[in-house]
Amino acid sequence: MIGVSMARPRTVDAGSFGRVTRIVRSPWSRRATSIAVLAISFGALGWITYANWPAIVTTEWAPDPGRLIAAFALQIASAAIATQLWFSIAARLGATRRTSADIRNYAYTLLSRRLPGAPWHIVGRSLHYADAGLARRVGIGGSTIEWALAVATGVCVWLALAPATAPLGPFGAIFAIVAIPFVGGVIVRQRGGAFSARRAIALWTAYDLIGWATGCGAMYFLFTGLYPFPNDALLTLVSSTAAAYVASMAVVILPAGLGLREVSLAALTATLVPWPVAVALSIVGRALTMVADLVWATILLVSALRSADESTQ
Repeated sequence: MIGVSMARPRTVDAGSFGRVTRIVRSPWSRRATSIAVLAISFGALGWITYANWPAIVTTEWAPDPGRLIAAFALQIASAAIATQLWFSIAARLGATRRTSADIRNYAYTLLSRRLPGAPWHIVGRSLHYADAGLARRVGIGGSTIEWALAVATGVCVWLALAPATAPLGPFGAIFAIVAIPFVGGVIVRQRGGAFSARRAIALWTAYDLIGWATGCGAMYFLFTGLYPFPNDALLTLVSSTAAAYVASMAVVILPAGLGLREVSLAALTATLVPWPVAVALSIVGRALTMVADLVWATILLVSALRSADESTQ
């Protein structure tokens, strides 16, 4: 059970852990980590593209600029919603201030979630909040809440929209969405009592559902903006995206489900288009999420830099 106590938090920045913390937080270490993450991200994307280049070049694409722009905009919106969700969770767990350092940390850990993966992502958050004694509560506890809600709401999206779950799936999804705040209120003890906990989790559930809508919508516009899908493909594409993302989230050791997500998404969309096309589209979908994350992280870093400059004036 993830508990949130209002007792004075213990400081974890001591001994060898404190020395490691200081090294990780040093400016040169941050720059080296940023360069490494960017190099690995682009390297992985390049390798995936190279390995599947025959399928990509032999596909008869039909690009629609309007849909592609909409896909990129929705993916950026999904990243922005995820950012707001995290800071809302962190605030409820005790990190009440949102400083430029918090924004920078989120940007760095956003990139590390994609590559090298979730464990480093959580470690980065824990180290950042260690000075305030919130490494365990916010870094680990908050990340666990974030992950669990994403998986639960993703399953709800799949239940509601997948043609295979009709006609009971939508009713099951509605029941699950209503139940999430009540179940979460029992698991997560929040200050302010059970009602406060349920209200907070209901808000986070709403954030996640909007995030799923924008993220799955981005994949829909991307796929239909590159290849002529059947007119009734909306529900299948959106539910397939949700199912593939949930499957990849369940395997936390993979960097953002690298490989598993593409295989799952290709297998699910192959019912609508030829297999080589489904594979190529899943790779392009990965590229979209990686590029959008890089763009959004850059926006956050610039914002944090400007905020820091203004505070020193």
